[in-house]
Amino acid sequence: MSISSVQKTSDSRASISGADFLPRQTTFHTCDLDHARAYITGVLAEHRLAYLPRERHLDFHHRQAKLGPVGVNLMEYGAGIMVDAPPFTDFYLLQFTLSGWCQIWQNKTSAVFPAGSVAIVDPFPGFKKAWMPGTRQLFLRIDKRLVQREFRAWTGVDEAGEIEFQLSPINDMAKVGTLTRYVQMLCDDLRDEKSDLVHPLVCDRIASG
Repeated sequence: MSISSVQKTSDSRASISGADFLPRQTTFHTCDLDHARAYITGVLAEHRLAYLPRERHLDFHHRQAKLGPVGVNLMEYGAGIMVDAPPFTDFYLLQFTLSGWCQIWQNKTSAVFPAGSVAIVDPFPGFKKAWMPGTRQLFLRIDKRLVQREFRAWTGVDEAGEIEFQLSPINDMAKVGTLTRYVQMLCDDLRDEKSDLVHPLVCDRIASG
């Protein structure tokens, strides 16, 4: 396994923007690698963390807003970090890379995700993920049961087995403009103290949107 090189790409066409996402949510911050691992294990799933070569100065930040079966997360490690995640079978990750870049290895394939890219990370195989220094990501933790429910509603198929996605980045958020504008709307609304997203019925309808 080797880490690819990537040229910085302009994210001027990205639909998700903002200097301060989820400003009303509590920020978790630590400079300790074990502390960060234990915290994210509680938020997402069990995993291992290690520094990339020549990296030692963690500056981890995380914020989260829970909207029923969907969690909106903003995360950055500061330093270069390797994540080793075993299979997690109860949720999907919809990943927006806001700055920097990362690389994921899964099922004997790998892909690079530059700033401005969008991807779905499948839950069933484990994966390794290299976060480059300065990488910042916004990602949605989507409950597997919600994905299955919406698949049944759209297709009429009661039993579809495991719903899997290819590890293939979309390198321009504008190519999935409706999706990114929708996520931008959620982030903008969560800034408002009077947001109705705190109500369970609204959360459920938003998640099905």
